[in-house]
Amino acid sequence: MSNNLNIYLSGHIRTLYQCFPKTLEVIRKNNPDTSIVIYYSFWDSEERLLDRKQVTGHADGEWATLSSENLTKDMTSRTQLNLFFTQLGCVIGKDQILALSVMDNVIKKTPFRNENKNNVSKLSSQYFQIQEAAALNPNPNPEDFCLRLRADIYLEDFPTLEDSPPGLIVNEFVWENNHYKGNASNEMVWLCRGKYFNSTCSLYSREAEYVDYRFGENVTGHFFIDLIRKKKIPEKIYSFNFRYRILR
Repeated sequence: MSNNLNIYLSGHIRTLYQCFPKTLEVIRKNNPDTSIVIYYSFWDSEERLLDRKQVTGHADGEWATLSSENLTKDMTSRTQLNLFFTQLGCVIGKDQILALSVMDNVIKKTPFRNENKNNVSKLSSQYFQIQEAAALNPNPNPEDFCLRLRADIYLEDFPTLEDSPPGLIVNEFVWENNHYKGNASNEMVWLCRGKYFNSTCSLYSREAEYVDYRFGENVTGHFFIDLIRKKKIPEKIYSFNFRYRILR
């Protein structure tokens, strides 16, 4: 049984500095002897989604709150980020910061229809960065646990790894008051063994196959179903209530 947990963070940094220490505390509470290695692929950006409704037309629910702390340019540097993680007792596996011009190019080529009032779908940029973060560790130890995590959420619960099931674990709630039922899946957090993880993060390479599902939760959930069909992950997907909360 591996005592290693690889955590993969990607996308915008946003409220990472407030969220990640809370998540780490919960992980260590239930897994005190676990070694934690960090892999991240972030955009070179200080952007924060302060008003989701204004940007997307969709208001936040009760699980989202607004941080009063700022994200400054120096906090987005690899030097500062790596210092932050190491001071928390984590090991840096590999990391990268990508220019916003890369994101703009990915969004420009997206096959997805618009998902918000500004007629721009940013799904592709999310899937691109998820895949980029996983690619930083292309051959993880098959028995290591691997966690996909957005930087602007924190977890209030985390499973005991030694008692975790063998397959992919997704969040119990797709979104507030909507349980996972085997199709649409929350895409902010998931957990599985290293032998399956990079497959779960490879959606960007096949995103054109999922344009009809439109919304990210539908896209991700049906992608996971296809991974089962192709025997890339075990046939049963498990759910766990990570009790994630969003900090804008």
